Amino acid sequence: MLLLGIVLFAGQSASAQTFTLTLQPNNIPAGTENQAYSQMITAVGGNAPYSFAVIAGSLPVGITLAPGGLLSGTPTTPNSYSFTIEATDIDGNTGFRPYTFSIGTAGLLPVNPGSLPNGQVSTAYGATL
Repeated sequence: MLLLGIVLFAGQSASAQTFTLTLQPNNIPAGTENQAYSQMITAVGGNAPYSFAVIAGSLPVGITLAPGGLLSGTPTTPNSYSFTIEATDIDGNTGFRPYTFSIGTAGLLPVNPGSLPNGQVSTAYGATL
């Protein structure tokens, strides 16, 4: 048999304990312009449910953070963005983590060969790309 108990001292309540929340992941993967992006932000510590908000900096255009922690959307502008996300648990405990998020340029498909030989007037021409 396992017995659990809470010892309270004068003036304390069972909910008086404060937790520091830790946000995960430590780093978020880069995105690519005009391509759908999705990354879940989670919290560890405290008491669920958690709510998430950007408290400093700004997200890339096209990306939003849902209160439940889903960072998603379609970024439209390549650049590096810095912002801080805060998590709050049901008891009001908080934690935050600064992030740097890079949006890269969508790659172009290479065409080979890089140049074609000159043609001649009135002569059939062909080249494979």
